[in-house]
Amino acid sequence: MLLDCGLRVFGLCGLRVADVNPANQMALVNGKGNKVRAVYFGHRTAAAGDLLPATPRCTSLVVV
Repeated sequence: MLLDCGLRVFGLCGLRVADVNPANQMALVNGKGNKVRAVYFGHRTAAAGDLLPATPRCTSLVVV
């Protein structure tokens, strides 16, 4: 996500599962000044997102 969307680490760390829309290849990210902006990602990032568990208890994305 960092490379594909040009996100800052802070924005990526605050990203929640509910903020990501893989069908539209878009995510809503809190950026500088606590402003929400839409970022778009490519097919490879969307495919990698399909590997994440989609459970109701999982609200935050963890980047390893």
